[in-house]
Amino acid sequence: MVEVAPVSRNCRRACHDGRQLRALPNAILAPYAAGHSYETYLRQGMSAVEEVCRMLAGEPYGHEVTKLALAIMV
Repeated sequence: MVEVAPVSRNCRRACHDGRQLRALPNAILAPYAAGHSYETYLRQGMSAVEEVCRMLAGEPYGHEVTKLALAIMV
């Protein structure tokens, strides 16, 4: 969910780039997940367990967060 205080039209066009949106002083970005069901939580838990199993087996991760991806997220 993204809530942004009123901004100018020029700023709205520039905000399509996530990095610019994160830099706005009047924007607060927070993780948001709608519609999660019991099954969704089970799948998320199984995904985490599968990643740990891959790590212990020396296999490549299925959902690796690279330094490049992390730089974009921050």
